[in-house]
Amino acid sequence: MMEEKKEKLLAAIKAVDEKIDEQEKRIPPHSVKPVHIAVMDELESLRDELVKRLAELDKAGANA
Repeated sequence: MMEEKKEKLLAAIKAVDEKIDEQEKRIPPHSVKPVHIAVMDELESLRDELVKRLAELDKAGANA
């Protein structure tokens, strides 16, 4: 059960990282629009939350 959750979180992190890479390619080197920054902030926040949940899951597994 815990391994399944961990695999899902890792897959979700990978998917978000891919979206971040795609978004970075869309951002022009000059005159970055606020919408690009907002999307990056959202994606990075999502990735941070997923990484935090993964760390909590790892910690719970270590304490079990």
